Amino acid sequence: MGGMTPSTPPDSPWIRVHTPRPEATARLICLPHAGGAASFFRGWGQAAPPWLEVWAVQYPGREDRLAEDLIGDIGPLADGVADALAATARDLPAALFGHSMGAAVAYETTRRLLTGPAAAPAALYVSACPAPGPVTGKTRRLLDDGALAADLLAQGATSPIVLDDPELREIVLAIVRNDYHLIETYRRGPAAPLPVPITAFGADHDDTVDAGRISAWAADTSAGFTLHPMPGDHFYLVPGRDALIKVIAEDLAHRFT
Repeated sequence: MGGMTPSTPPDSPWIRVHTPRPEATARLICLPHAGGAASFFRGWGQAAPPWLEVWAVQYPGREDRLAEDLIGDIGPLADGVADALAATARDLPAALFGHSMGAAVAYETTRRLLTGPAAAPAALYVSACPAPGPVTGKTRRLLDDGALAADLLAQGATSPIVLDDPELREIVLAIVRNDYHLIETYRRGPAAPLPVPITAFGADHDDTVDAGRISAWAADTSAGFTLHPMPGDHFYLVPGRDALIKVIAEDLAHRFT
């Protein structure tokens, strides 16, 4: 990875850099899942190779943006992410990674970046998410609080300690319900395939996403598609973080050299 201008830290409420890499020559921008926040990617920067700086997107209404209103529609959310990246991420080549709901937001963000002044992302990595299409018909957003909390515990993404605290439970369930509404009502209109390569990651024991809908991402790119199976469940990337980052870094190194 050859020399480029040193990376500059972002000044944006939308971006967190847990491990700054001033001499990085490329950037991976990570978008979290439903109910997730930038802190989900806290260890990713340290696990990435020295030439790759990891940025985590912080959606409004969570963690240090808790006082802001949640955004319950994918269009305005992707608008906000794209505007932030166009303003702050123009110094280095970048790729987007999104997990679950974050993959759909990353896709819509990529569409917006292609029509703006920023350079097109070098690649789009989508994880544990069906390709854009008809409304899924899922209605987890309509579950009562008890059922919604049980759903989160079953997925293994939320600590029982958090859900046992009434105040934290109320905050978490409001965020998750908002995000489930966003992704369950998301329906992409007609769109040409992206001129950006897509790599889709699907876990072999993920019972929340149909494998066929993951491979259907192939129709959304004119620049090459790769399907990469991973071992584990919907949150395979927690125990499998280093293996996933290794795959992404090797792919990016190939694209940038």
